[in-house]
Amino acid sequence: MKVALVHDYLTQKGGAERVFEMLCKRYPDADIFTSLYEPEASIDFGDREVFTTYLQKIPQASRYFKLLAPLYYSAFRALDLREYDLIISSTTSFAKGVIPN
Repeated sequence: MKVALVHDYLTQKGGAERVFEMLCKRYPDADIFTSLYEPEASIDFGDREVFTTYLQKIPQASRYFKLLAPLYYSAFRALDLREYDLIISSTTSFAKGVIPN
């Protein structure tokens, strides 16, 4: 089974990120998706690749991530997750916008 784990943004290490970290440990072969990822400020995924949205290309986006709120929904809708059998979104917000198969 191909699994995708999705989280709004990984720019800090708070409670929601710690929950997501537990999901990542539970599904060590799952692909990880988020809108923005700041490795120095968030979870350590080791050698796992973290796939981000087009928002990652905006200069200093992770610093001003809250100002990008109007763009998150479209960024998650743009992710192509059709090849995944299971999508787990650890969020109550934008990451719920991904389009499943």
